[in-house]
Amino acid sequence: MFESVNTVSKMLQNDTIDLMSASNLLKNLFELMSAFRNNSNEYNIAKETAVSLAQQWGVETNFGKGKRIPKAKKHFDELCDDSRLTDPEMRFKVNVVYRTLDILINQVVHRFRGMQVVVDTFGILHPRELTAATDDQLFTKATKLQQQYSNDIAPSFFEQLQSFRMVLKQEIKKINTIKELSHLLIIENSSLATSLPDVCTAYLLFLTLPVTVATAERSFSKLWREEVPQKEILKIL
Repeated sequence: MFESVNTVSKMLQNDTIDLMSASNLLKNLFELMSAFRNNSNEYNIAKETAVSLAQQWGVETNFGKGKRIPKAKKHFDELCDDSRLTDPEMRFKVNVVYRTLDILINQVVHRFRGMQVVVDTFGILHPRELTAATDDQLFTKATKLQQQYSNDIAPSFFEQLQSFRMVLKQEIKKINTIKELSHLLIIENSSLATSLPDVCTAYLLFLTLPVTVATAERSFSKLWREEVPQKEILKIL
C-alpha cells in the first residue's frame, strides 16, 4: 500500500499533470486500498509474500507467539469495550494492517475532497464530457462554472462553448485531456480563440489551479524522505 501511495505522490508532483488526471489517480488509489481492506484474499496474498521475504532474510514469522496479553481490570457495570484478541495473527491484522489502511483511506478522502469539487465544477471542459453532453447539460454545467467565476467569465460563456464544440467537434473527439484541448484552441486555432475569449479563460483557469497544496503534500511527506546535500542547501540560500 505504501508503494502505491508513494507512486501516486510522485505522479502528483509532476509539473505536467492537471487536476482531472490527479483526481483520477486519487480515485484509483482509493479503490485499490478499499479493495485491499475489504477483501481477505488480498491480505492472505500480502501475508504469503511477506512470509517468503522474511524467510529469505532470516526474520521470524510467528506474530509474537507465546507473548502474554495484558488485560485491563473491568467493573461490573462497564461495557465490554476492552476485549482483547487472543490470536496473535488476528491481533496483528486488526491493530496493524487494518488500522494502517483505515488511516490511509481516511487521509486520501479528507485531504483531496476539495479537489473533487473543483473537478466537478470544471468537468464540462473535458473533451469526453464536452462532446457527450446534451445542450441542456452543457447549459447547466457551463452556467455553474460561469457563476463560480463570474468576475473572469462573461454570461455568454455557454454560447461560446457551444460554438466551440460545434466547430471543432471532430477534432475534440480525438483528444483525451484538457491540456491537449487547450492547445488545440489557443495555439493551433488562435484565430478562433479571439472569438471565444471566455472559453480560453476557463481553460487557462483550470490549467493554472494547483494540483497539490502544502497540506496535501504533508500527508505524503513521511513516506519518502531524502537528506538534502549541504551544497544544495547553499544553492538555495
